[in-house]
Amino acid sequence: MKTSVKSTQRLVRTEFFRLVVASLPSTTPAQSLTGVPEGTFRCTAAKTATGVFLLDFNTPFARVPVISANALSAAGKLFMVISAASASSITLKCFADDGAATDPTGVHITVIGSDTADQI
Repeated sequence: MKTSVKSTQRLVRTEFFRLVVASLPSTTPAQSLTGVPEGTFRCTAAKTATGVFLLDFNTPFARVPVISANALSAAGKLFMVISAASASSITLKCFADDGAATDPTGVHITVIGSDTADQI
């Protein structure tokens, strides 16, 4: 039996989406990072202060993308927050469980956005 389901989701063509995946060491100097497809530079990344990472997209998205960021740590709990996000850049901040800014051993970032304003 088929059931009608109401949802805000829509079926969209996948070529409208752009994916940027990055893995940064805590000592990240300013550098260019590849996205998908491999070999194409999608953004630059820089560590601007203790626990603070800035990513600038070479080509801005049509609107603010969906962002997921995780801090890697061998010792203790760390929390990664998105402190600023726009269609052209994101700023990430990392904190220890006591609230102090700290450098993680690395950062994994996934960004999904669109070049078309009515997508995502």
